[in-house]
Amino acid sequence: ENEQLAKSIVLYPNPVKDILFINTKLELIKVEIYSLLGNKIKELTTGLNSIETNSLSRGIYIVKIYSENKLATLKIIKN
Repeated sequence: ENEQLAKSIVLYPNPVKDILFINTKLELIKVEIYSLLGNKIKELTTGLNSIETNSLSRGIYIVKIYSENKLATLKIIKN
């Protein structure tokens, strides 16, 4: 189920510079961004279709996207 959710979500551009866009037909509840060490960097519950990434350092991040009672986990690269 969560794998299907991940396939129905497109994160772009990836690598991202300033703004990360989330394209999905699903209703999103929450988006969290984590470092590779597992530290939560950002949590959003509004404006989930575009996320400012200016405050992120260059590197790889894990993005957790919550929809209803499902969770998708995807990776992004910040330039």
